[in-house]
Amino acid sequence: MNETLQTILIQAEQQHARHRNQGDFTHQLLLQAAGELSLNPLSLWIQHGQATERVAWTGDTQPAFPATSGLENLNHGEVRVIPQTDSGFESPTMLLAASALAADALILLLAGQQGPPVDRDDLSQLVDVFADLQRRRLLESFLDPAAGESAWQSLLLMLHVSLDERVIANTIATDAAELLSARRIGVGKKYGRRWDIVATTGVSQPNDRSDASRELRNQIESAVTGVSTAANPEHCCVRPLTGSGEWSDAEWGVVVEFKNTVSNEKRLNQLLKHASVAMFNCKAARRRSPVNLLRSGMRAVAQMRTLVIIAVAGATTAALLLLQADLRIEAYGQLMPKQRLFVFAPDDGIVTELYVEDQSELQVQDPLCVLTNEDLNVQQETIEGELAAVNARLASIDALRGGRHLQMQEAWLLSAERAELQQRQQSLTRQSLIMTKRLNHLHVQAGMNGRVYGDRLRQTLFQRPVQRGQYLFEVADPDAGWQLHLRVPEADVRYVAAAAQNAPGPLEISFSLETSPEVTRQTTLSSLRAATDVDRHGQLSTQATAELTDMLIGNERPGAGVVARIHCGRRSLGFIWFRKVFEFVQRQTWL
Repeated sequence: MNETLQTILIQAEQQHARHRNQGDFTHQLLLQAAGELSLNPLSLWIQHGQATERVAWTGDTQPAFPATSGLENLNHGEVRVIPQTDSGFESPTMLLAASALAADALILLLAGQQGPPVDRDDLSQLVDVFADLQRRRLLESFLDPAAGESAWQSLLLMLHVSLDERVIANTIATDAAELLSARRIGVGKKYGRRWDIVATTGVSQPNDRSDASRELRNQIESAVTGVSTAANPEHCCVRPLTGSGEWSDAEWGVVVEFKNTVSNEKRLNQLLKHASVAMFNCKAARRRSPVNLLRSGMRAVAQMRTLVIIAVAGATTAALLLLQADLRIEAYGQLMPKQRLFVFAPDDGIVTELYVEDQSELQVQDPLCVLTNEDLNVQQETIEGELAAVNARLASIDALRGGRHLQMQEAWLLSAERAELQQRQQSLTRQSLIMTKRLNHLHVQAGMNGRVYGDRLRQTLFQRPVQRGQYLFEVADPDAGWQLHLRVPEADVRYVAAAAQNAPGPLEISFSLETSPEVTRQTTLSSLRAATDVDRHGQLSTQATAELTDMLIGNERPGAGVVARIHCGRRSLGFIWFRKVFEFVQRQTWL
């Protein structure tokens, strides 16, 4: 596939994604090809034997297939010229390209050539693309119903595979949303008198403090009391996950928000029924676990091992309380150069010159690219023309005033006009300087020494329009030193902050690069942000920075993954081993 056809496909896909309600992709591709190749009219046909059927066309009127002889023996990949007398169209030249759709069917592309001659290989490849699209559409129309029912049965089976309630809740929230055509599904669990959202569509771990979680929780609590708070009750369904369908004995509840009105009531009832049974099985399995532990304890007492167990437990507890070890908080992040510079477009324009690519070495003031803005060029020419006219008029007035004796009134009028023109001259001069400065800024240069880092720069920037402030390049100097940009989880940042405040010096950090995990390096913590924000994975965390001074990193690239452990002082061995358990108990106690 040549570059022209690739460009047509990419632009058609972008237009289809931007305007999905304005026709299918076949019609959008037909419009894009007509514009790029100067073809009008352009229509797509399917030929079965001697019969032809319209598929898509450009324009407002439905075209007719040319009633000409000699088209019944078209072959795959063939492009023919239809005589003007037989075509029935006003176009000077009509071309017909064919591609095999099936053993007894062809896909035909009828094109009127309005501009310069079109490459017949382009038409042959273009009609092959349309044939492939038609085959895919036929295959999807056959497979979609069977795949949908199979996916639904697989979902119901998944509900009964696990005995973990949270796994079942996540399955309902994630997998059932698309099959039910729901905008969002939230699954809540009751803790005492409080309901918490355990799983919701599009979020791996819902945040109890987010607006979305509070909204879903309020809908469940309102449904328990019999009052609906949904903005569109006809689009929302709130049900308990119990066999009786009553909220009085419900531990789990589900909120299903549909895109329009509640649809597919049969599938919704099936989902609720199977989910209720799955949650009941989890509850039954959970109830059996303490009984097993109790029976084990009774057998231990019966076998006279209680004293041994108590002694071992006491010794273990004492060791866990008395022995100390380093508390190391694990953090993940990236390796970044210390000196980085992001280059943005200084103005609107088209990238007509691109001097760099990925890993290009740069010095200060080296050219990166050149933007062309026709509007700025036109404005500059307009200003220069007006300035030349003003200068010419000033010269003419000076010649009139010095060439002959003028009357008082004429001299006064010329002086007034000259003063006005001088003001106009100064204003145009300033505008010309500003416009020249803006045009000079279109020659983008490097602001520092280093390398250019970017993926597919020529494909994404060259001969592409950019907007003012759009990101273009990243320039970094790997020889100026490196930094670790670490993300400390929200639950662990308190230990790092407390240790940094009480330690006499910077906290030590042990880290390994994911590209060389066998090598462990040492550095110290440089800074810890005072604010917590959401990282790229959607988790709350705090950024920490560590400088890598006088450390040879090798040929690592910016953005390499880092696994680090921040040393936060010494704590008891029991606290280090069971810290997550203590934090879980604290959260449960607070709830």
